[in-house]
Amino acid sequence: MRSHAIVCLVLAAFIAGCPFGSSDDADDVDVTGSVNTPDDSAEGDGGDSGDGDGDGDAQAGDGDGDGDSGDGDGDTGGTAGSAGDGDGDGDGEGMVPLTGLPAAFAGAICDALESCVGESKLRELMRREDCESRVEAELVATDFAHMDMAISTGRVLYDPSKLAECEEGIRDMACDVVAFSFPQACVDVLKGNVEVDGECVISAECAGTAFCGGTDSCPSTCTALLGEDETCSGDSQCADGLRCIGRSCAPPSQVGEPCGGTSGTVCALGLNCLGATDVEIGRCVTNADIQVGDMGDVCEPGGELCMDGLSCVFDGSAGFVCEGPVESGGSCHLGLPGQCPVDEFCDTSEITAEATCEALPQDGEACVLNGLCAPGHACVQEGGNTTCRLIQDNGGACGADAACRSGNCVGGACMPPPACL
Repeated sequence: MRSHAIVCLVLAAFIAGCPFGSSDDADDVDVTGSVNTPDDSAEGDGGDSGDGDGDGDAQAGDGDGDGDSGDGDGDTGGTAGSAGDGDGDGDGEGMVPLTGLPAAFAGAICDALESCVGESKLRELMRREDCESRVEAELVATDFAHMDMAISTGRVLYDPSKLAECEEGIRDMACDVVAFSFPQACVDVLKGNVEVDGECVISAECAGTAFCGGTDSCPSTCTALLGEDETCSGDSQCADGLRCIGRSCAPPSQVGEPCGGTSGTVCALGLNCLGATDVEIGRCVTNADIQVGDMGDVCEPGGELCMDGLSCVFDGSAGFVCEGPVESGGSCHLGLPGQCPVDEFCDTSEITAEATCEALPQDGEACVLNGLCAPGHACVQEGGNTTCRLIQDNGGACGADAACRSGNCVGGACMPPPACL
């Protein structure tokens, strides 16, 4: 069972493959994960925020935070009635229905992500939306929309008796939740029943280290996860320890290794690309290496930043210093991350200007700064303008893929991603 996210943004990272979902931009972090079985033998874009590592853990004001989830191909499911009792007394009590799994997985995945990137970065990665709510909604809208079919055909076996062990195992993965398989307990909960080269519709149906995508037709075939340098279209297709970077499976850079610029590489989740520009290559460092500034300390966007909970802001003659959050409607500066409450923004485009915290735009209102909208909204292109639209569940009205939890707007309505992707 493979966990991306991808961030699937999403941790535009972020989470970005997802345990369930359609394929997304290969450079996004897959936060909901793609569920593939472990071997028995064994960008976020960063943008102007100073993240620059492509792992989706935007540090501030990134605008989109990338990290779009829904990236993975989603491998879960179960055979109705095959799970058994759940608490062992034969009365059927304690079983978690299939409809409860998205919330269970979302809680565990978000706990792992927060332990990896911290609360502030996770907030930006999730575009300021509550992580658990967003990930759960995206899981429901993507491959869980196809689960009834997988269950009724017996292609996925469902046993919730090890769900608690699975959740704990996911939480313990921390930064590994993006590029490595879920623990064996999760495989036991949701088990694909189609062998490699067998016919499949969604990756949940594939047994072992496999995903559904061996052919361009639908139904497709289960194929083994891809190795280093093999061509990919999403993180969920790559073997453990690899990301889909530039349409090729490759290991992300670790501490001290090159990243960003012209390197063609990104940092592993939880690391930051220090010193990178569009053309200059940086190096990967830990959050602890750069998030060192305490209240009042000097900081530098793109260099040493502030401890979690503080913002690096321009404060007149003092230059860039670490300051605390401000209350709703309070005075603010643009900062990394932003100083304002989660549903507000500092209403200025000038980094040197003092402004006030104002409500983020909602449905039908113009996007602000670098595509910011209120939590639960997406900034979409409409004609020559960018407009905030409420992100819809399946069946909701839409005008762009970004306005759908599924990432799939068809004929003006949000739809589950096509199976076989």
